[in-house]
Amino acid sequence: MGKPTGFIEYSRLENTSASPSVRIKDYNEFHTPLSEGDRKKQFARCMNCGVPFCEAGITLDKERFGCPLHNLIPEWNELMWLGNVDLAVRRLLKTNPFPEFTGRVCPAPCEHACTCKLVLNSPITIRENELSIIEKAFEDGLIKAEKPKGRSESSVAIIGSGPSGLSAAYWLNKRGHKVTVFEKAKKPGGLLTYGIPEMKLSWSVIERRIKLLTEEGIEFKTETEVKDIKKLRESFDAVIVCCGSRSPRKLDIEMVETDVGTDKKASKAGASKKSSSSPTGIMYALDYLTASAKDVLGEEKLSSFLSAKGKNVVIIGAGDSASDCVATAIRQGAKSVSQLIRKPASFYEKTDASGNKTLPSDYAHEEAEAIFKKDIRSFSTECSKAYFTNNSLTEIELKTQPPKKIPCELLIIASGFAGPDETAEKLMNNKLDGIFSAGDINTGASLVVTAIADGRSVAAKCDEYLTGYRSFL
Repeated sequence: MGKPTGFIEYSRLENTSASPSVRIKDYNEFHTPLSEGDRKKQFARCMNCGVPFCEAGITLDKERFGCPLHNLIPEWNELMWLGNVDLAVRRLLKTNPFPEFTGRVCPAPCEHACTCKLVLNSPITIRENELSIIEKAFEDGLIKAEKPKGRSESSVAIIGSGPSGLSAAYWLNKRGHKVTVFEKAKKPGGLLTYGIPEMKLSWSVIERRIKLLTEEGIEFKTETEVKDIKKLRESFDAVIVCCGSRSPRKLDIEMVETDVGTDKKASKAGASKKSSSSPTGIMYALDYLTASAKDVLGEEKLSSFLSAKGKNVVIIGAGDSASDCVATAIRQGAKSVSQLIRKPASFYEKTDASGNKTLPSDYAHEEAEAIFKKDIRSFSTECSKAYFTNNSLTEIELKTQPPKKIPCELLIIASGFAGPDETAEKLMNNKLDGIFSAGDINTGASLVVTAIADGRSVAAKCDEYLTGYRSFL
């Protein structure tokens, strides 16, 4: 423990954020780091517990506790308090190859397990501490490409360059294997690039890491879709499929085409039968976020159909993707934004330090409240019908008593994912030797940190397959 009384002397202090009215004007990251002195005090708050639950990485009663990567949290907190940035970042990178990603987008289950949270309801700022270490290391020139000391004769193909694919590539390259990553999109990064908005995780941060991985010997082949895994396997000693869990969960929404004075009801398939590219005004969250990301990155201009500009936007869902859709729609200039959440508010309530129950809100809800002067969330609420005129969405009907209609020109469904898409399932539907899978395709839609952890775990299995023995992985 760097400072035994740190958690008593210093209060939790987080990075500051730009005001919602300012930050919605662009897609820039909006958090301002603490001063070096204030951050050092946050490192000092770590108690270096005898049993550091923050490192546990377990699931209990469907709640995640501790870091899935088993980061050596007390170690690098103490080292930073002592001023040893070099050793601190080396201890951090020992378990987490991409702390600049997790330090920005991880929900910090480590803090949920922190003893200071259990006792004081004021956990250590572990996620922000992690981010400050890696960014300080980049600033000081401590992060440089490290090529493996030797090369094996084995080659590995990785399909997909999301967090699990990048993680598997990183660790297998460290072991000296020749790694080639195939990505069908224009840029590598997968979900990191096209599923997380720029204001949360900038492409410049991802690009910086991709450049390092390339310098270390990993080859990236973008705009390359793999359809024949058998043919690919013939060219590589092993293949790892990291295609994610992209198939959206369907909702039963009745489509109603409205002519002048009449309603013509469609079959009750709703969004489950409509293509995401069909000009109806209904789309899935990942399609919306991907199209928006391509526009921000200058790859493909956002069409008026996909844009929220000037529209009444309704988002169905309560997760991170739903929040990201809210924030993106606001930045695109939506006329109004509403969020429908199936579960009751009581399901999400938390108890604060005073014992009072509060309803948590994230960055997107702060922005929505600042712009629309209200909480845009409607709990215990579902959508039953969608009304169209000339094949354009005009309003939706809510499952309330009595039923209520609200204007809506863009309905975004962020109700989660059902599993891998058809292409990924075909890739996995084989009996070939030397084929592995990692990330959301294994676990279902999960956290970036979980995907990174699974990438390492699968890299270890692949390495054992290639070498015939277990390594440090």
